[in-house]
Amino acid sequence: MLNKKKISKDFNSKGYTILKNYLTPRERESFKKQIINLYNKKLDKKINEKNLDKIITSYEKNGHYDELYKVFLEITKMSSFSEISKRLKKLTKFLFDKKSESITNGITIGIKNHNRTSYEWHQEKPYYKKISTIHFQFPIFRECNKSNGTMSVLSSSHKYGYISDVRNRILGKKHINSFIPKKINYFKKNLKEKYINMKLGDMVIFHENLIHKSNKNNTNKIRFAGIVRLKLY
Repeated sequence: MLNKKKISKDFNSKGYTILKNYLTPRERESFKKQIINLYNKKLDKKINEKNLDKIITSYEKNGHYDELYKVFLEITKMSSFSEISKRLKKLTKFLFDKKSESITNGITIGIKNHNRTSYEWHQEKPYYKKISTIHFQFPIFRECNKSNGTMSVLSSSHKYGYISDVRNRILGKKHINSFIPKKINYFKKNLKEKYINMKLGDMVIFHENLIHKSNKNNTNKIRFAGIVRLKLY
């Protein structure tokens, strides 16, 4: 049973909250199977859970970004995302008394010694300036922790509101771009950095103005995390 009062308090105070064991075993298995099937289909490889990390790392290392992006696009359309989004809409209504609709889904992939798909410190608001949003992230295949580069946040940074004075970091056309607050050193000095450690089944909910980033994966296993973004009304 979800403790609405505690969850809302944490979210309003820190800008995020972690729900333990939110995804069911069936939902987790569905994400894994559909992702593996899509990599098999699009890369035309005999991919399974044991060799998935090695094959994707090889594609990334050799610069086969277009092939990986095609798989990513198909992953965003998976029925697993549609199903979990339905639950998250109900959750959002329950916790915040807000109606919502799904706007984007996806996965973040953290690979050792590669930062093409990693974000520097940023808020979500610069990417969705004209709408109000709420964001969800959860582990797939294995837990997200400090060792494999789980995201970290500057706790309570959402209370500063939307920070429009940013610089756009772009490493290349096929890299992630980050809208980094120009006064990020001030925020880092005055706010506490927290690593979002999640076991399989956990889910983090975070505010659109929370400052957060990806971290370096120091392991040989890829960090997969699912993302759901909802538009609020």
